[in-house]
Amino acid sequence: MINVDDLIMGLSGNMDSQTVAAYDLGNKEAAIVVRAGFILENTGDIDTTVDVWAEGALFYGMSDKKKIFVPSKTTISVVENFQFASYRMPSGIGEIEETITWKCSDNSVMRESINVKLYFILSNPKSQWYGNPIWADALRYIIPKVKGLSDMQRLYRGITEAINAEKQLSYIPITNYVELVSKVYKIFYFSQFLSDMFRREQPDGKETTYRVNCTDCAAIVMSFANMLGGNYIVNVCKIQGKILHFH
Repeated sequence: MINVDDLIMGLSGNMDSQTVAAYDLGNKEAAIVVRAGFILENTGDIDTTVDVWAEGALFYGMSDKKKIFVPSKTTISVVENFQFASYRMPSGIGEIEETITWKCSDNSVMRESINVKLYFILSNPKSQWYGNPIWADALRYIIPKVKGLSDMQRLYRGITEAINAEKQLSYIPITNYVELVSKVYKIFYFSQFLSDMFRREQPDGKETTYRVNCTDCAAIVMSFANMLGGNYIVNVCKIQGKILHFH
């Protein structure tokens, strides 16, 4: 297993079972920690101490080595934090299909690989995402639409243009994804929006269209922008003469 809690890599609402991690492009100096659990088996008659380390194919370099004692005729479960002092951080927002291989000084004990989907965002998530897990499905939707962007203003513009160009969305005057709880408090059903966007086909083969208004669009853009490191604190949008605030 890989735990991604040591950075900003939280997951929520994941629609597939692939291991996913997200990295802050601005964090290029600190070592990356990957928490991994695995099983070691020593079928021999002699106790042994082995070195275990990890190597990546594209992004991760080589991790530090962990010395692990494995008694003879024993199978043990191990959880360790592997530190990667070197890695290949891209220059802009993007995604990589990575393979991490765990190696052992005794090849008869262990050699195991895992595929990981890596996402790269501009900065630490802000506002509603600060201190909270970011969603793998949201990254899967938005990252390809803003791939390669490397500054915040272009990111804001890129997300806005991507939502405006979304063929599954059509405009109506009434909000579809935002619940107006009070004059200053609104709830945005982000998970429903993502679910609708991934439901690409109707049974008859025609693409599904979902209706949004300006309030929905503002909430959608703000949510994606803040997840990728933007800082839209409050959005103001006039709808039918009313001012709607997003916090």
